[in-house]
Amino acid sequence: MGKFSQSKWFYLFISLFFALLLFFNANHSNQEVTFQESKGTDVYTETISNVPIELEYDKDKYFVNAEVSDVSVRLSSKNRVALDAETNRQTRHFSVVADLQNYTPGTYVVPLTVKNLNSALKASLGTKKITVTIANKEQRNFSLQTNVNEKWLEKGMEIQNISIQPKTVKISTSTQDMNKIQKVMVMLPDQSGIKNDFQEQGVIKAYDFNGQEVKVDCNPKHAIVSVKVDRPHKKVPLNLLQSGTPAKGIENYQFLCDTQEITLQGKMNVLKSIHNVNVYVNIDNVDKTLTRKVSLSLPEGVESDTHSVAVTIIPQLKRNT
Repeated sequence: MGKFSQSKWFYLFISLFFALLLFFNANHSNQEVTFQESKGTDVYTETISNVPIELEYDKDKYFVNAEVSDVSVRLSSKNRVALDAETNRQTRHFSVVADLQNYTPGTYVVPLTVKNLNSALKASLGTKKITVTIANKEQRNFSLQTNVNEKWLEKGMEIQNISIQPKTVKISTSTQDMNKIQKVMVMLPDQSGIKNDFQEQGVIKAYDFNGQEVKVDCNPKHAIVSVKVDRPHKKVPLNLLQSGTPAKGIENYQFLCDTQEITLQGKMNVLKSIHNVNVYVNIDNVDKTLTRKVSLSLPEGVESDTHSVAVTIIPQLKRNT
């Protein structure tokens, strides 16, 4: 009887233990489900800046000038993966559109709409309407110029040649704006200290007579500018000349210099006018052979890596009569 009672209490204890274990386990599971369900109700948001506005119109017939070209878009969704896909420019499907298909030439305030948006997302536009001007389209070909200039070069350098590829561009704009165009430029960023040939791609822009940009469509939109530069130089002989008063008993002087010519750098039009460089040798109080370092005085507008030369001065005694 005692053993039975002990066995009975033992099984009751075991049953109670497992009952409590199952209770706490079930309660813990319910808490996890509730948390996941609560988490599933979260709404994620992202704001995307500079989303381009697509203008839908007859591009063969009209030219459209829009007040703004991009807009910010606020996206929201419970689906984090779908939201991330639309936030990324590379995987984005939606677009912001201004539908101008049924408009004729004139100026209008038109609504913006979002197209091809994932059904799991909602979108809100930072700008809901834009102003556009629609005009009859005109096209012309223009020769290209560039803003490259010699102010960009290192001192002493000159532009030898500039080539642009392609040489011409097709401009599309309204008739009114077409008549404003004075030049079409391939614009490169301002630079300085250039001493080597270079090649760079630039954006094509049109300008009026006041240097103000004219809104146009360009085909192509970019061009390649190739620039060859050089440091013009010229070799000229040295002309040794006497300067000062001869010493007593000296009739004249002979000058010897190992440097017969030097190289000048400068603008080509300046170099063309220079045929030699005068070197003035001071002979004051020179009554015996010696060597002096003589600084060079270069013509205005040129430079040289040679700043001085060594001149040997040989006095010639007067003859007794």
